[in-house]
Amino acid sequence: LEVALAETSRLATLIDGLGSLAGATDAEEPFDAVAVVEEATATLAAAVRRRRIELDVRLPETQPFMVAGLSSGLLALAARHLLANALEACPDGGRIGVALETDVDFRLSVSDSGAGMDAEVQVRATEPFFSPKPGCSGIGLSLVGEIARRCGGEMILDSKPGRDTRVAVTFPCAGGTGSG
Repeated sequence: LEVALAETSRLATLIDGLGSLAGATDAEEPFDAVAVVEEATATLAAAVRRRRIELDVRLPETQPFMVAGLSSGLLALAARHLLANALEACPDGGRIGVALETDVDFRLSVSDSGAGMDAEVQVRATEPFFSPKPGCSGIGLSLVGEIARRCGGEMILDSKPGRDTRVAVTFPCAGGTGSG
């Protein structure tokens, strides 16, 4: 029953993600990116505690952000997929890092202390439905990359076998950011 519920939840997230991306329009409303990332990170709480994973979250002070084409829903979708990938890759007792930076552009990065990826897997990691892990949909990084591209940003995957993996998604900030 637990396996069936987990699979149902995974498929619901996948369908929700595809639907959000398909229906995405240019968002021009500032939103609280910190709250979005905090909420996505909170979904890991039980798994992180159970597996004794250190979760290092670095977020700036709360302020509204505006990125052309990026809505709070698309940011949440990207954050959830990046965090799910990190959790899948991270060994028990390992570390997941989450950082949100807003110096010039808007950048969300997630890292994990997993086994890393070889060159072949890294090249294919953003292909839709490719995953070297059994039972995984292989849609997460593909969706995140597409969200970044649609908003004029980019996704950078930095990984080598035997060391941490870091995925950073950078979006150009539009005018109208401010303190809140």
